[in-house]
Amino acid sequence: MRLLSVLLLVLASFSLSAQDLVRFRSNGKYGFKDSKGEVVIKPKFDNAMEFTEGFAAVERKDHMYFINPDGKAAFKTKFDRVEPFKNGLALVKADKFLGYIDLKGNQVVPLQYLNLEGFENGVCKAQKKSGWGILSREGKELCEFMYSQLGEVEATRIKATRNFKEGYLNLAGEEVVPCAFDKIGPFIDGWAKVYADKKFGFVGEDGKIIIEVLYTFIEQFDDKGMALSEKNGYYGYLDKKGNEVIPFVYSALDEFNKGLAMAQKDNKWGYIKRNGSEAIPIKYDKIADLTNGHAGVILNRKFGFVNKSGKEILHPEYDEIRYFDEGMIGAKKGLMYGYVDTFGKVVIPFKYDEIGRFYDGVCYVRLDKKYGFMKKDGTPLTKIQYENLAYAWVDHQAPYYEVEREYNFFENRAMFCRNGKYGFLDETGKEIVPPIYDFAYAFSDGMAKVEKNGKYGFIDLSGKLVIPCQYEDYEIEIKRIDPTDPSNITIELGYYDATGFFENGYAVVAKGKKMGLIDKTGKVVVPIKYDFVNPPSDGLVLVRSNWRYGYTNLEGKEVIAPFYDEAMSFTYGLAGVNKRGVWAFIDKNNKPVIGWELEHVLAPFEEKTDVNGNQVVVAFVIYQGKANYISKDFKCVSIDPYLCR
Repeated sequence: MRLLSVLLLVLASFSLSAQDLVRFRSNGKYGFKDSKGEVVIKPKFDNAMEFTEGFAAVERKDHMYFINPDGKAAFKTKFDRVEPFKNGLALVKADKFLGYIDLKGNQVVPLQYLNLEGFENGVCKAQKKSGWGILSREGKELCEFMYSQLGEVEATRIKATRNFKEGYLNLAGEEVVPCAFDKIGPFIDGWAKVYADKKFGFVGEDGKIIIEVLYTFIEQFDDKGMALSEKNGYYGYLDKKGNEVIPFVYSALDEFNKGLAMAQKDNKWGYIKRNGSEAIPIKYDKIADLTNGHAGVILNRKFGFVNKSGKEILHPEYDEIRYFDEGMIGAKKGLMYGYVDTFGKVVIPFKYDEIGRFYDGVCYVRLDKKYGFMKKDGTPLTKIQYENLAYAWVDHQAPYYEVEREYNFFENRAMFCRNGKYGFLDETGKEIVPPIYDFAYAFSDGMAKVEKNGKYGFIDLSGKLVIPCQYEDYEIEIKRIDPTDPSNITIELGYYDATGFFENGYAVVAKGKKMGLIDKTGKVVVPIKYDFVNPPSDGLVLVRSNWRYGYTNLEGKEVIAPFYDEAMSFTYGLAGVNKRGVWAFIDKNNKPVIGWELEHVLAPFEEKTDVNGNQVVVAFVIYQGKANYISKDFKCVSIDPYLCR
C-alpha cells in the first residue's frame, strides 16, 4: 500500500509539473518554461503544442512526436501529424492514414483510416475506402464500413446514409432503423418523421412503422397529440396511433388554435372542433381569422360577423365591414356607413360618407365633405363642420377591413381644420385653440408644432403659443456612402422636418438652413449653427458640420468635436462611427471600445431577444464580410435569422 501511495504521489507531481510548463518561442524555435519563467526545455522545436495529460506534441524536421516534461521523446514512433491527448487518447497520422494512440504510445486504433472524428458517447466515426462506420474506444469496428454519410453522434443513435437512403444505427453499430427512406428526421418523443416515394409517415425507435408512409405531408404532433396531414389532396388529422381522428375530407384546413381550426369543404368555409364537429358552420364563401372570439364572414357577396360558437351576431347583409372595435362594428349598407353593436342594433345610423375607428369611445364621421366626432352611444361629440379631423390611415383587407389604429386624440387633444385654418379640440369637443394656424401637428410631450406664414412654433396643452413661429423646414443635403465601396459617395436633396417635435423635453429646430436644439421654454440649448442635428440620445446630441459628425452635451458644449465621416447617436453608452470607410464603436470619452475593424454598422445597440429567449443588448454590423449581431464586448450573439457559427 505504501508503494502504491508513493507511486501515485510521483505521478501526481509528474502531471503537475507537465501542466505547469508553458510554451514559448525564441529565434523561430519553440521550447518550454516553468511557472517561474525559467527555461526547462530549450527552444529547439519547429512547432509545439501545450502539455496535456503529461505530454506535448512537437514538430521537428517535418515529423511530429510527443515529449515528456524533461523534453525527451515519449515514444519511439514519429508521425506526420498529431493532436494533443484528450481522455487518454491522441489522434495521429502517418502515410495518409489516421489512428489513435494511448498514453503508452500503443496504437489503440490502427493507422488505417482515411478520416477519424473525436470520440463521443464511447464511439468514434471513421472512414475507410469502402465507406463510413463506427469504432469503440478499444478500436473495435462495430459495424460494416459501408455508409456514405454518418450524422452527429447522439445519446443512443447515429443517423446513417447508405445507397442514398437514410436510417439510424445504435451505438452498438446495429441498423435499428433500416436505411430505406429518402429522408428521415430527428427523433422527438420516440418518433421520427420519414419520407419515401414522395410520401410521409413516422417510425419508432425500434424501426417499426407507427404511421404508414401514405401522406403528402404531416405536421409535428401538437400538445393534444394530433397532427395536421394531407392525403390524396385532402386534409385531416392523425393521432399518435395513426388513427384518422378527423377525416380527410377538407380541401383546406388550419392548425388548431384555442380548440378551433379554420376549414374549407366544397368551396365553403367555417371552423371545426377537435372532435371534428362544426363550431362555425361550413357554409360561408369566405371567413376571417377569429379575433377576440369573432370572425368576419362573406356570404353571397354580403358581409357579416359570427362568434366562435357559430352564432351570427351580424347577419351577412352588409356591403362592407370596416371595423370591429370596442364592441362596435363599423359597416356599409348601400353607399352609406354606420355602426351597429354586437346585437345588430344600429347605434350610428347608416347615413355617412365615411366613418373612422373607435378609440376611447370616439370615432370620426364624414358627411357632405365635412367631419365631426361621434360617441359610442350615437350622440355627437362635435358638430359635423370641419374640413379635416385628426389623422386617419386605412388599409383595406378582405373579407372585412383591418385598420392601423388611428389616434383621434393625442394627449387629449385633436387637430381640426375649418375655413382652411387649424386649431385643437379637447376631449369634450370644446375648441380650446381657435383655427388660426396654417397647419398643426399632433401633441407630443405636451407640445404641438404649429405653422404660420411658413414658419413653425410650439403651443402647450392650454393653447398658449410658448415658442413663436420662427423656425423652418427645408430640403437638406444627405450624403450616401456605399458600404461596399466607401469611395462611392452621392449627395441627395430631401425634404426634412428640420424643425421636429418635442421628446423628453427637447426639440430640434432650424433657421436659415442651420439646426440646433431647444427646450420647452424656447431656450436654445444647442446653438443653431449645425448642418444637421439629431434629437438627444443617451444624454448626447449628434451634430454635423461641414460633413463631419460629432457630439454635444445638453448644454451645447462639443464633447466630441465634429471629426467623423459618418456617425450614429449614442445608445447604451456607445455610438457607431466611421472614419475613412472603417467603422468602430466609441464611448462618451471618444475612446474606441470596439476597434476599427468593422466594415459597416447597420444598426446601433438596442435590446433584442436572442434565440434562447433572453433579452440582450446588441448592434447589427458587417464584420469580415458577414452580417451579425454583436454584444458590447464584441461577441457574436444569435438573433434569428442571423445565427452565429
